Amino acid sequence: MEVFIKDTVRRSDVDKTVHSLSDVVKERRFSLKYLIECLISRGAIVKDQLLLDKAVWIMFLKVINFCYLQAREACLCALERLITMIDERKRIGSMVRLVITPSRIIYVVPETIMANRALRKYDHDGTRMIRVTFRDDDNLIMRSNKTSTKLIEKTLKKYLGDGVRVAGRNFGYLGSSNSQMRDSGAYFLEKYSNMMLMEYREMNHEDPPSTWQPKIVEARQFLGRFTQIESIPKLMARLGQCFTQTRIIYRKEYTFSDGAGIISKDLATEIAKDMQLGNCVPSCFQFRFRGMKGVVVVDPILDEISFWAKKFNIPPPEVKFGSWDVKLMFRPSQIK
Repeated sequence: MEVFIKDTVRRSDVDKTVHSLSDVVKERRFSLKYLIECLISRGAIVKDQLLLDKAVWIMFLKVINFCYLQAREACLCALERLITMIDERKRIGSMVRLVITPSRIIYVVPETIMANRALRKYDHDGTRMIRVTFRDDDNLIMRSNKTSTKLIEKTLKKYLGDGVRVAGRNFGYLGSSNSQMRDSGAYFLEKYSNMMLMEYREMNHEDPPSTWQPKIVEARQFLGRFTQIESIPKLMARLGQCFTQTRIIYRKEYTFSDGAGIISKDLATEIAKDMQLGNCVPSCFQFRFRGMKGVVVVDPILDEISFWAKKFNIPPPEVKFGSWDVKLMFRPSQIK
């Protein structure tokens, strides 16, 4: 790598009129090397393409060498754009953010965040949802010992109830993640599309009230069934799980992200009978027992081992099982 960097960023290519020639060369070499290492740090998605075959890696460096010598700035911009494209595949994008205080609304430049379930569904272009943070005028969290309770209630009720208008669009409160609730933040979603607004005006011959927000109602129905939850704190906590930042999961058959124990088919049948499930025997069970919780899946191999061992009178391993009548097998998770 060092030989490649020195061969690409040469002292002879730097303008001789520059006051500190050595510093300029070091800066350019650092910038190029940093972008290459930044690209490789993106993980297997890059390493599998470049580093598995030495010839491919050498060819990649030769292409960078040629492009850098032809147009230095364009080459660096291209590397930056390539890194950005990889990050966009992980849905690390920009999102508009507002800071609302009792006296004003501060528009913050779009911030880079990792997406969540709601963002991936309803914010395909980065303009349909915004992040809102409520702050005092000194940019600290609003507290009743500094700001009057009436002023806090007035500010929160105004924007959480009626929403906020940003760049010609009306946004309303959708929900908050668990961390946002601790930090006085929230996600706001566009209340309605232009098509919905036109249809409403044609039918009612007037503008909709501030409480009309069909897209937000639809979004909450998509995110889960929350109408049956009577406790407001519990409802907020369940809704907030939809806004936890997550990576995109590409679902495949038989893919499971965590460990699972196994349960015999005989025991699964007994459980289904006790729970009065009829002829339906579930293939997976979630259990809670004395502070433990986890998942077990039906594996007929336990029934086959028990039957085979008893048939041929094979003694069970005393240390591990003690009996061939094994109905469940799982191990504790790692200590955290």
